Amino acid sequence: MTSVPPARDPTWWSRRQVLALGATATAMVASGCPVPASAPPPTVTGPPPNRIRYGPGADQFGQLYLPERDDPLPVAVLIHGGFWGSQYGLDLMAPLAYALVGQGVAVWNIEYRRLGGAGGWPATFTDVGAAIDHLKVMAGAETLDLQHVATLGHSAGGHLALWAAGRARIADTSDLYVRWPRPLRGVVALAPVPD
Repeated sequence: MTSVPPARDPTWWSRRQVLALGATATAMVASGCPVPASAPPPTVTGPPPNRIRYGPGADQFGQLYLPERDDPLPVAVLIHGGFWGSQYGLDLMAPLAYALVGQGVAVWNIEYRRLGGAGGWPATFTDVGAAIDHLKVMAGAETLDLQHVATLGHSAGGHLALWAAGRARIADTSDLYVRWPRPLRGVVALAPVPD
């Protein structure tokens, strides 16, 4: 008798999907991303990303990329690197965002306050947390599956992605404490600065 595997929830992030997400991101970074300004971004079906504010500061916003699907969408939160410096921005992650949307994943590509501007301790960290927590606000207007959220960051963004995954363990005496941080299902840190 042959056993048939049970049907899987199409929005569940398996280990293979997380590894594929990481491999895709690694390939994009290794191939020289960001794409030069003269080259058009990869084409996707659907509208361009929506710019959404998660706070009052100039750098407290993100771009929400949505594939054309009606079912609940798993979400990848992209966190750019760049030495935490203000000379780098979320545009570094745009090619990866388009690639993920092409795979049916909603993408929240976030900006945050950085060094050389209003960033640093604790602003950079509180911004990343606030941007991730803002998914709950956006889910009311969009079809976001908040049970399937993963962060993906490169370099300094990888450091912040790893930090975000541990937010639930922050002591209530810390400047970074939030009572109910958005839980994450996974984290992909590409060339992170974890130490």
